[in-house]
Amino acid sequence: MIKMEFQEIQKFKQWWVRAIILIVDFIAMITIFNFLIEFKDNLQDTPLVISIILILLSIIAINYLFIFSKLETKINSNGIYIKYFPFHFKYQHYTWEDLEKIYVRQYSPIGEYGGWGYRISIIGKGRAFNTSGDMGLQLIFKNGKKLLIGTQKALEIRELLQNLNRYSE
Repeated sequence: MIKMEFQEIQKFKQWWVRAIILIVDFIAMITIFNFLIEFKDNLQDTPLVISIILILLSIIAINYLFIFSKLETKINSNGIYIKYFPFHFKYQHYTWEDLEKIYVRQYSPIGEYGGWGYRISIIGKGRAFNTSGDMGLQLIFKNGKKLLIGTQKALEIRELLQNLNRYSE
């Protein structure tokens, strides 16, 4: 039986990402604690201290967005659907008619896009949504725009696209 649907859910699971988040959050918490001790008598008179505390709490909140971010990819006969929380709250749908080319390729996350996450290339590669690895589904739209969707299941995607007669390398 030929599989005619694909679904993948990816998260940031690398130990080093979580380590960086924990280190940054730890430093931010210590800094907040030190500010509170240093300026405990003058907190109402010190808008700068309150601003710094709010900035540090924002850093912690942004770090937790990494922990809860999730890239979902679905492919079926109607097209490609992606949702990258917290950037998308509903699926973005790309129809087959919107696409000029679609293929799986190996890429350099740092060299081409500056890393992982929701990325915009400064060297003309377009946008990328990725969480880890170096394999992706390359979409080239009829209007010339490009989108790369990271995947850990490159062979499955290639096989499905070939079965749907949509693969164009």
